[in-house]
Amino acid sequence: MPVTRLNGSLEASTELWLSVPVSDYRTLDVWQLSHATRLEIYRLTASYPSSEQFGLISQTRRAASSITSNVAEGAGRGSRREYGRFLSYAIGSANETEDHLLLARDLGYLQPDTWRSITERLERIRSMLIRLRSYLLSAPNDAYPTTGNG
Repeated sequence: MPVTRLNGSLEASTELWLSVPVSDYRTLDVWQLSHATRLEIYRLTASYPSSEQFGLISQTRRAASSITSNVAEGAGRGSRREYGRFLSYAIGSANETEDHLLLARDLGYLQPDTWRSITERLERIRSMLIRLRSYLLSAPNDAYPTTGNG
């Protein structure tokens, strides 16, 4: 099965987007990057003080997981509009994750270079989500194909 790409021109990927099952969210570059970032955040937060176990660790991990979860859940919905709504939630979760990481940096839990690297990834994820949402919401037909031959 071909992999859906959204890291280049959205116009260039439109034909490919329509040729694969939208419900297979794991083929989306944005989901793959979000998942890799979530794993990195889990590793980073493991070094936070134990006093943050039920505070900043839990909140940061939940927010990072919510990005990928909303992409996945939206892909299982029946319309572009609903998928777009879940992508909006994912964008909000990316913002929330970034805010938690900023606090962690300011508290000295993250080195500035580490923080910068992870927030650059979150900025890329947010941009990819915004482009995907714009594409979905600007398409002429509310329904999207759920089979390869759509």
